[in-house]
Amino acid sequence: MDTKLKLFLDKINLKEEYFKYFNNAKLEKIKCSSDKLNWNFIIDIDDLLPLDVIKYMDEHIKDGFKELNTVTYTIVPKESYNVAINNYYPYVISTIGLSSMMESLFKNKLIKFTTDGLIIEVDNKAMEQVLRDNMSKIRTKLKSIGFDVELKIVINETDIKKEILEDKNIDVSKIVRKEVKEKKKEAMKIASTKEIDEKAILGREIPGDNVSSLENLDARCDYRS
Repeated sequence: MDTKLKLFLDKINLKEEYFKYFNNAKLEKIKCSSDKLNWNFIIDIDDLLPLDVIKYMDEHIKDGFKELNTVTYTIVPKESYNVAINNYYPYVISTIGLSSMMESLFKNKLIKFTTDGLIIEVDNKAMEQVLRDNMSKIRTKLKSIGFDVELKIVINETDIKKEILEDKNIDVSKIVRKEVKEKKKEAMKIASTKEIDEKAILGREIPGDNVSSLENLDARCDYRS
């Protein structure tokens, strides 16, 4: 295992039994924002990580870097494993901030492989809008765990199955419309109170040994214009 990567994994207290999945991996670089408070660790690896390892990293990655605003990672497997995407997709949906009811609706809308590419089929325009509003977060999370893919949304012409409405006694359209309205309010609030620093969001790449003093991962990554 790459020495720098081991320092990072030790920093987040990775379980000993998970280290075997990083045997041939390498910490390729770190991306950091202009204010040096947002780090993204780029990890080259042979295979996709098991879901339990990903969940552990998501839950504990911030523990070792409490002084930073955000700490993320991007797994870059040597080969494309898109065929395995649905093993991870329900978990991805659970991480993007949907309400529990909305999450339950979308978790079962698995990605389909078609001649037109990878698609997600939804039941109506309202659900399509919710998914479209969250597509950036979905793609970002998928990319972070090894799936750099484009997704298309397709509306299923049939209505939502009657048994879902009868069993759960809910009005799905109202739930979706409420979700859309809340997302729009949240976006307007953020836009009115916070000036976006594009460089801070996108960050800059600091490759190789110029990443930071990785002998001590407490050191902040260097920022260069």
